[in-house]
Amino acid sequence: MEHNNVFFAPAKLNLFLHIIGKRRDGYHLIQTVFRMINLYDEISISIRTDGRIQRGQSPSLISPETDLVVRAAELLKQESGCSLGADIELKKIIPIGAGLGGGSSDAATTLMALNYLWGVRFSKSRLLQIAPKLGADVAFFIFGQSAFGEGIGEKLSHISLKPKFYLLIHSDLSVSTAEIFGEVELTPKRKAITIQRFLAGEATSNDFESLVCSRHLEVKTHLALLRKFGDAKITGTGGTVFCEFDSLEEAKGALLRLPDGILGSVVRGIDKHPMLEQRYFSGNKGIRE
Repeated sequence: MEHNNVFFAPAKLNLFLHIIGKRRDGYHLIQTVFRMINLYDEISISIRTDGRIQRGQSPSLISPETDLVVRAAELLKQESGCSLGADIELKKIIPIGAGLGGGSSDAATTLMALNYLWGVRFSKSRLLQIAPKLGADVAFFIFGQSAFGEGIGEKLSHISLKPKFYLLIHSDLSVSTAEIFGEVELTPKRKAITIQRFLAGEATSNDFESLVCSRHLEVKTHLALLRKFGDAKITGTGGTVFCEFDSLEEAKGALLRLPDGILGSVVRGIDKHPMLEQRYFSGNKGIRE
């Protein structure tokens, strides 16, 4: 078996995000559209035969106890009864606490990678069942394509999206999703929408925007900058803001017009998780539908 395998975990954007209710257990019910973008963390994995899950070089900001990569490996080992282990290193490119889903993507990619490398061969539906134990957004990255998300984000329907480019403005903020969800108030009379209504342009807002902006004036400033070019919004509950463009040239042009000192980047939307495009999940290997 190969060692030192490198896998790519993509970031995501929430093209809109509505809160439509709250469960008895405290989890908020949402509607959103998830879209992956070509911004990736890198996960390197080597197989161990002694059954140990060993964390290699990983960002110091992520403690071993909260490392979703390690937790994903341990969860798959527990659910499958596999006797193998792994050395796992995480190269963090996606900012932490930015609303880009980096931690969830890392967890999902680890589950899919070890499902293949360990020869577990759980089906995609089986991985989707265990994904919420790691976090609400993990299921989306295993689903692996643009999706209309409902429930707590685990109920997913494929949605076809046009090719688009996005100008992101990053900050040094790390916004706690748990804290934001704990403080947000439900929007009065927010009604559920349909995929068709989203595609018709009816859903464009993020219900967390006012709360995040009130706590982090930097986000409010960045939104104002991007709204000179279009309908800018925040993604998830994080500190990253984005604006959508039809062409790469338009997005790059807007990037060049940002003031000095503003950290921006241009990305494109991707339709599938990179692992679904590779040999790991073809034929009789890896994830089965």
